Amino acid sequence: MAEAAVQQREPPLALMRAMNAVLRVLLRSPLHGLMSGKTLLLGFTGRRSGRRYVTPMSYVRVGDEVVMSTEAPWWKNLMGGVPVEMRLRGEVRTGVAEAVADEDGAAEVLKTILRHYPEYRRFVGVTVDGDGRPDEETVIGAVRRGRVGIRVRLDGAA
Repeated sequence: MAEAAVQQREPPLALMRAMNAVLRVLLRSPLHGLMSGKTLLLGFTGRRSGRRYVTPMSYVRVGDEVVMSTEAPWWKNLMGGVPVEMRLRGEVRTGVAEAVADEDGAAEVLKTILRHYPEYRRFVGVTVDGDGRPDEETVIGAVRRGRVGIRVRLDGAA
């Protein structure tokens, strides 16, 4: 039996900005361990503005790759493979990020995240089937609502 649909509500913009500011401070502090198991700071340069952006992101690390997902329009800055800097578990790491916007690819990234971080489904409006697996229709629905995947290939080994 499928789980009831997950309601996804967008928090007010002012609240999101305040939460992101707190996360940026926390993830750069000695207390990063409270959040850094599932949240990192992703830094990138705007492709048109040249401005430096740093945003907190939920993530999953799979080998030497970090995968994330967003609906925010800034993902377009990562098209074509872009150098990024991350604060990952308290360490500064670099890599190349690639936005995955095609439906199949974005759905695959989202399913990868959900396999390793099942609670993430509440943030993206995905339900699970009777066996606890992400419901394919709600995964595709999240992608069709604008959710894209982000893959970062980490530089060096750690």
